[in-house]
Amino acid sequence: MPRALTKEEFIKKSISVHGNLYDYSKLLYKTTHDKVEIICLKHGSFNIAAFRHLKGKGCQLCTVHQLTNDEFIGKANYTHNNKYDYSLVNYIRMNSKVKIICPEHGEFIQTPDRHLNSGGCFKCGVVLSAKNRTYTTEEFIARAKEIHDEKYDYSTSFYFKGKTPISIICSEHGIFNQTPDAHISGKGCIKCSESKGEKEITKILKLHEIKFESQKKFEECKKKLPLPFDFYLPEKNVCIEFDGEQHYKPVEWFGGLEGFLERKENDKIKETFCKNKRIKLIRIKNGQNIYERLKKYIA
Repeated sequence: MPRALTKEEFIKKSISVHGNLYDYSKLLYKTTHDKVEIICLKHGSFNIAAFRHLKGKGCQLCTVHQLTNDEFIGKANYTHNNKYDYSLVNYIRMNSKVKIICPEHGEFIQTPDRHLNSGGCFKCGVVLSAKNRTYTTEEFIARAKEIHDEKYDYSTSFYFKGKTPISIICSEHGIFNQTPDAHISGKGCIKCSESKGEKEITKILKLHEIKFESQKKFEECKKKLPLPFDFYLPEKNVCIEFDGEQHYKPVEWFGGLEGFLERKENDKIKETFCKNKRIKLIRIKNGQNIYERLKKYIA
């Protein structure tokens, strides 16, 4: 049975939920089931069950007051510690859904009431649940197939814990390593994601009848072995690299910090080689408009 909160702990938790909207100087607190007197800085004293206050309920007169867009965003930033982007929010009322942007998973829809009561990105919640969940290997595989269907082969997978990478087999690109947490949150084979961009580049080059070589290697551009460029256009002396997010930040399911530092070193070697050989190097980030990045060189 959980330990009962002290008065000081109740006040601290209340402030974490409501910010500095209320004055607790008249508070006589025993248990969360008792009603307590709280002072609204706008409308004065009111009584409420302590547990309801901790769940986000407050002054009823304040709920009648219609928030402005900026007031909602200010409250939301306080509640979620500036985690989300509210640039798409058009606040109307507490039960009218708004569009919010998660820095990890992109746009999602939620009512302001739910959001101000600590609701957030559903996918972040799935990740958190996965991190707190311990599976057997069989349970992990069953859960993974619910999310990814039959795309992957788990015959080499052995589950230990959520943050320990396991071996997974992609039907197109073979074995890759990924943390179970990341895989259950919807992540998969990075090469599949990147190959979509590379296929788009191939399509554009063929459409404009541009000669190219895929996975071009130059003997002088190497660390231990020659490093491949995604594309080389010999008639234009241009190299093209299509870069996933793992080229710009550590990505846990693609080697984490160690993998990121190795890619940064390889990318630097390629950039130096192209500069010394006067080869134009085009880097296209995953998510950028590929045609816009290439149109200058395919005319």
